[in-house]
Amino acid sequence: MKTARPRLASGERVADSEATPAFASAGPEIEAVHNPGARAAKHVSRSIAGFVAAGMLMLFLTYVVLSATVMVFMRADGETVAVLRNTFPVGQAPPGAVVYASSAPVDGSFTSKVEQAIGGVPAGSVVEIVAGPAAVISADVDGRIVADGQVTDYSGVVADQSLDRAYIAICLAGSCTKDAAVIVGQDNIVGEVKGYLGFTGLTSPPSAETSRTTDPATTPASEEEP
Repeated sequence: MKTARPRLASGERVADSEATPAFASAGPEIEAVHNPGARAAKHVSRSIAGFVAAGMLMLFLTYVVLSATVMVFMRADGETVAVLRNTFPVGQAPPGAVVYASSAPVDGSFTSKVEQAIGGVPAGSVVEIVAGPAAVISADVDGRIVADGQVTDYSGVVADQSLDRAYIAICLAGSCTKDAAVIVGQDNIVGEVKGYLGFTGLTSPPSAETSRTTDPATTPASEEEP
């Protein structure tokens, strides 16, 4: 329904252009104020945030790739342990090697290695290899570990047994009992410990030198795993 235009005193209708608008402005029009400096600053801040996010993503991806292929960082007793992967390609760690071991076999797939880099491994421990992965072990009257009839420089309470794809080792740190003789499965080794990561860089890995006078009350190796 069209609204009738108002009439003048003479009876003529008022033209549309002269009619009072249905909605009149309540005040003077406000022009938008543009601040080029503020817009530029906002653009710069967004660009910086984007660069920072991209940089952090690249660092994370680089860490994941390196951790899955070369070196991974694990934890033991509140310390960050640098572990070199694929040090023992045939799966045999020599006596005296300091390794990082899990309480479960380590999956060597790329996906599992990425998971290890992010979440670690079950009950991770730092241990020093005494003998293995196939040896007959026992202890002499002085408490020293004997492997294949040869007395080693290591002491600990061990049960007479034949190792099958496993090592006899001394616990240095982590989830195992420190200074105890432990059995480590050959497939449980993550890699060789290169040192502890601190503010000054890598420090030398621990040694079982002080563990070679192990207390005879230590848990038997046949009952404990790292």
